[in-house]
Amino acid sequence: VDWSPIEDVIATACSSRFVCLYNIKGPTRQVLAGHTRPVTDVAFSHDGAYLASHADDRRTRGWRTRQDSSLIWEAPEPGSAEGEVVRSHDGTIASGNSIGEIREWQDPDRSPKIQMVGNGAVVDLGYAASGNLAVSDRSGSISVLPGHLSLDETLVLRNMRTARFTWIDDARLAFVSQDGGIWLLNPRTKELSAVYKGETRRADGIVAIPG
Repeated sequence: VDWSPIEDVIATACSSRFVCLYNIKGPTRQVLAGHTRPVTDVAFSHDGAYLASHADDRRTRGWRTRQDSSLIWEAPEPGSAEGEVVRSHDGTIASGNSIGEIREWQDPDRSPKIQMVGNGAVVDLGYAASGNLAVSDRSGSISVLPGHLSLDETLVLRNMRTARFTWIDDARLAFVSQDGGIWLLNPRTKELSAVYKGETRRADGIVAIPG
């Protein structure tokens, strides 16, 4: 599920293979058809003008969300059906797949930048406000790709037992480890501190609350 940054519209998977746009004050606004398997993730661009979706058909698709709601691009994802899509503050959309490949679209009408990170399937990915992109993979490692600030080269922290994570600010991210613990990490200094221990099963998500 994702919320348009400029309108009262949310996007979500509906009826398995479709993406639905809902006006929170009214009925379904649009239905985007094209995927052949269940949709697993969606993300709006920064201006709400287009939307990316990923599905179990191993395809990431980009859609216009205004007027004709046309399909802009379709990108086959190698590997298995696992995948994620996310947007940054400046409108870049990224997707990750099961072989550790990251694609970034800065312009919906142009081909994405493709790079390999990690050691396996992408589990989670997210942008900091600076534009740095963090990626966790199935091996438990975190990779932080250079953005507009802070880093000159990709930083890889291996064996972090990482599952899901969220950025706290430009300097820190919080993640749930594979055994259910919660940790804070400063990627630049590699400083790691435990926030919570005691769970024995992995959590499926984590979110930071402002303030």
